[in-house]
Amino acid sequence: MMGAARYWQRIQPFSLPLGMMFMMRGIWIVTLALFLAWVLWNAFQAIPAVDDFCYGYGGKLNGVLGNVIDVYQHWSGRYTATFLITLFGGSERTLLHYYFLVPLSILLLNIYAVRRLLSVFCEDRLIIWLGVSALLLAFFQMRQSLFWLAGGATYGIASGIFLLLIAEEFKILVGRVPATTKRLTALCAGTILLAGCNEGAMLAHIALLLPLALLHYTTHQSKKMLWVLAAAILAALVAGAAPGNFARASIMHEHLGVFQAVWLSLVMIVRRYLLALVLLIVVFHIFFRLFPSTKPAPAVAPSYKLVFVLLLFFALWAGIFARAYVMGDLGPSRTRTQDFMLIILMAFCMTRYGHFKWGLGGRVDHPGKPQNASQPAVWGIVMVTMVSLVLLGAYIRYPNQSWGQVMGDVRASAELRQFMDQRFFQVSQAGKSSSLEVDAYAAPRKPITFFSDITPDTQQWENTCFSNYFGLQQILTKTVH
Repeated sequence: MMGAARYWQRIQPFSLPLGMMFMMRGIWIVTLALFLAWVLWNAFQAIPAVDDFCYGYGGKLNGVLGNVIDVYQHWSGRYTATFLITLFGGSERTLLHYYFLVPLSILLLNIYAVRRLLSVFCEDRLIIWLGVSALLLAFFQMRQSLFWLAGGATYGIASGIFLLLIAEEFKILVGRVPATTKRLTALCAGTILLAGCNEGAMLAHIALLLPLALLHYTTHQSKKMLWVLAAAILAALVAGAAPGNFARASIMHEHLGVFQAVWLSLVMIVRRYLLALVLLIVVFHIFFRLFPSTKPAPAVAPSYKLVFVLLLFFALWAGIFARAYVMGDLGPSRTRTQDFMLIILMAFCMTRYGHFKWGLGGRVDHPGKPQNASQPAVWGIVMVTMVSLVLLGAYIRYPNQSWGQVMGDVRASAELRQFMDQRFFQVSQAGKSSSLEVDAYAAPRKPITFFSDITPDTQQWENTCFSNYFGLQQILTKTVH
């Protein structure tokens, strides 16, 4: 009791009134719990779709490693993603009945990675861990990067691996942990796995690792991180030199020039993500105000005050450059999962180091103390304003939508799951080498989980993958007249 009293005496002079503090904390905690429960509920409604059947059939036909080689030769150098999709999709029982393991695995990997990353900042509070994890997932392109095997293996898994690599590399840079042979071996393995997920993550990690390794060499007189950089570059060469990449590039439009893509990627960061960065800084600042820390945190050398943010910015720039060069834009929505992950980390670093008086270089008795203790009303106004803007935006975006319709959208994933279970039952009853005509998914509501239906044309690749996977002669959806 005495400890709690001292805690409230310490934070109350420079925070909101006690009753308001409890209410605001309760709102945040309930919101986090409901959001994570919503994600978990949808995870159990996820279903396989399109590419999952293609890679699964390749695994049945060529074996897991054989399909990795075949895809490497004819379509893509993303060997890690190909291996994971083929391994899981090769078993019909696993793909149809245990598909929920896909989003659950991605969830656990990213939440664990956030935990490891927060240790860089000496942050071990449960509420901060859950808050950052929820924010990361909220900005995930969830339909394709979490609830879909092919998208999740390419981008959701890449997000978790990238977070783990950033955490360990930052800790080595600041001397928090030694660069042991075991740790360096794990980092090299991680860079090789990340390079095989997608090209954007591969280039982003190299862009972060290059200055980090050079900085570690100049400050610690050690070449150890250069070996990790060499492993990342070697893996990038293996992934980038895949014959399948050139075959796929031949059917895409003409690329931009390198310098034009460099400039375009910088412009897109400012236009598309600057506002999001500012808003995230405000959100983190409010969160730290509501949940102040009273534990002194170890100081980090002042020379690293902006290093973390700059490294993350270089990574963001390089990842967007890859897409700007190939597609002239940010690309499909699932590719932005990595972008928002890096922006969230940048906002966290900037807020974490700007929130306390001591920044990175010094210490005071109470590191949780905000810089200006005399403005609780201002932050109360900020909170009310943010909530009002969110409600106003929701009203403008959905002016005619009732709560019943909102709940209907939430149920759409479960309805889709029931629909596909019925289709899988029809396939099992049809037998091998059969021709099958099924109802198309025509529900007006878009599910939270990912889905791309087959078509009335039996020659479409979605139909071919589906029929090949289940051993059908052909499958199509009924034409609606």
